[in-house]
Amino acid sequence: TTFNMIFLGMRAKIGMELLDTVCTSLFWINDFKRLFTKRTVRELLTGYSVHVPVLGAPIKFPGFWPNSTRRHDADYQKKTVMKVGSKNIDKAFEIVEWRNSKTLKVECPFGANPLSSKRYCRKYFPCCQNHSIVPRKNMNMVSPWGKQKYRSQQVWDEDANRVIGRNGEQFSPRIKRGDSVLVFNDHLARSLKFVNKAERSVNEKGIRLLRFTPTESNFQNSSSFPPNERFYLFGPNGILANISILNDGAPIFVSFPHFLYGDNSLKTDVVGLSPDEEKHQMFIDIEPTLGTTMEEHARTQINTRLFKGKDWGVRKYKHWFKDVQDKTFVPIFWFDMIAEISDDGVRDFKQLYIADDAVLILEIVGMVSLVLSSFGVVGILCCRKFG
Repeated sequence: TTFNMIFLGMRAKIGMELLDTVCTSLFWINDFKRLFTKRTVRELLTGYSVHVPVLGAPIKFPGFWPNSTRRHDADYQKKTVMKVGSKNIDKAFEIVEWRNSKTLKVECPFGANPLSSKRYCRKYFPCCQNHSIVPRKNMNMVSPWGKQKYRSQQVWDEDANRVIGRNGEQFSPRIKRGDSVLVFNDHLARSLKFVNKAERSVNEKGIRLLRFTPTESNFQNSSSFPPNERFYLFGPNGILANISILNDGAPIFVSFPHFLYGDNSLKTDVVGLSPDEEKHQMFIDIEPTLGTTMEEHARTQINTRLFKGKDWGVRKYKHWFKDVQDKTFVPIFWFDMIAEISDDGVRDFKQLYIADDAVLILEIVGMVSLVLSSFGVVGILCCRKFG
């Protein structure tokens, strides 16, 4: 049993006037049946649909992790371009284009069904436009994030819709302690800043690594960090992303597991949370010489937000969810996406360290020889002068 994501996203897709009709047609006639459904893990991740007799068509939830075929997978159909660093090695592996574009575009989900008479759209989303019954290529493509510009030392990119950063697998060589890196996350459609906090280093299978964790500004709300207004982070601190516009308008929010680093209100509104930095922190361990990620834990929690009936915008729905804590963020599930170096990779890198140490020893020997030879030359000159 899990949350009924089709119901939670329906008001964005079909509009407010049809919502009650569709719920009655599907026998979602009480709060429990509207809010909950039985779905497999596969359906939750890859999506599912429900046929709606009154519409004569299905309503689809795309899933949190769609398993698309090559024909329908944008990453196969469209190219990603990265710099190779031939002119500036510090720019190596920076993403220039993602899915054939230097800027982000998504299809506006609000009021997408042409039968909708009263569209639902949060006023802060940048689209909420009229959709044509006759589909035309790219006609409803919009920039997902706000276009406000902020110029300060804390903000790495004044354009929130620009593709910037690296993919998290490979960074530029010669990373130093205390550095920061940008990671473009395709599921969140935004860049996240990671920093080597307190110059922390770790040893993984005998390889020296620098640990990078997300900066606090990534998960602060717009009151604590105004540039996050562009990403619609208007709730409590601790929400990493509001990705409703990326998921057909369904109220989906991303955080760290168990609302780690979040405000107390996130943890007290839900029973059973026990945030633990050791278990729930997201991090990347990078080998500094080559800039290669050796271990990664992308720990992420998917949440939805529940509202009382009065917040649904139509008077006849005011009796819905009267026992629900209004505007509560509720976890759906969390996962840990792990990547780590293989034993064969460890052997290869240890050979690299041996070679690197050998070069260092040769450099030291060369410098010592140069110094000693200099003293020898000085000694000979002195002997000739005073001899």
